[in-house]
Amino acid sequence: MDNVFINLLKLHGKQGFGVRTPLEDFTTEIFAYILSQDNAMIDLFMNHVLKVPGEKFRVRTQGRYIVEEECVIDMVFENNETICFLENKVHASEGERQLERYLTVLHSFLDRKVYLRYCTKYYDPKDITELDFKQIRWRDVYTFLQKNSKEDSLIKAFLEFMEVKGMAGEGVFNYQDILVMNQLNTTLAKMDDLLEDMLPMFTTYFGEPKAEQSGKRLKGIHNYTYEVWKGDVLAGRKDPADSRISIGFEFCREADMATDMVYPVIYLAIECTNGLDNFDLIKQRLEMDEFFDLTDSDETWVSGWFEKPLSDFLPLEHQFGEIEKWFREKMEALMVWKENTPELGWQV
Repeated sequence: MDNVFINLLKLHGKQGFGVRTPLEDFTTEIFAYILSQDNAMIDLFMNHVLKVPGEKFRVRTQGRYIVEEECVIDMVFENNETICFLENKVHASEGERQLERYLTVLHSFLDRKVYLRYCTKYYDPKDITELDFKQIRWRDVYTFLQKNSKEDSLIKAFLEFMEVKGMAGEGVFNYQDILVMNQLNTTLAKMDDLLEDMLPMFTTYFGEPKAEQSGKRLKGIHNYTYEVWKGDVLAGRKDPADSRISIGFEFCREADMATDMVYPVIYLAIECTNGLDNFDLIKQRLEMDEFFDLTDSDETWVSGWFEKPLSDFLPLEHQFGEIEKWFREKMEALMVWKENTPELGWQV
């Protein structure tokens, strides 16, 4: 029989046009289910991996809390004395002020010991000192389950799934990595040239973008983006990043996540968080208007965007000119949509 987790993921990736597979959610649900079948294993995981003392812990997923704004926590571990939030990432990185918002929720538990943990596949260091905070990697989860599988077929299937997804460890360098490194500077220079050429039009339509040198753009690569963006584009009450328009490159993953294939696209996107006063209205319009190629959302965030595979431009004689034309057409289309939706509170 094929691996059940890989098969489920293939099915999950076929939800339809405009829906991307939430690998973090899928992995979290399976891992939580495995832990929930053995109370002793939950305590072992808490004590030895998350480094949280105590016993008789319970685990649940998608914990919802509202303090200043709604938060949805991947995994919540708790007993009568302690509560611990665990945020999991596989290919994504932290959302806007995500861990900061979790801190606010945890500080509201005055009668319990509180802990915050952050699990990632890749290196993604955070500097949090307000409470007991630690980071782990999926390879730590893999090692823990490997030691405590007890010949459990479900755990063994999950371990195999983690190996396929590269979550069992760092791996080693290969010749392909060396080739990528040799071409990296040239590729980044081409991407920078294109984005710099689009800055005047971007600024005319949406205002001065966030000051980003090419070296700083590189920091977005761990989140699979290389972009220029302008914040504070919709009326809100908090951080300028609560709403933003961006253009750039994204390195997307195929819906068939078992292959882990990545392909580059160019895109124009608008996104906002529930830090905006009229978030519900914005979310409704983005989802219902069918204006963008794709939309994605949850209770705390919504985005709509246009995208086109970079490979579509390879056969063309004037690639840069055609790419710039695509960006120009999408920016002009977004401006028309903006004029037709004044109720959203545009600030550009």
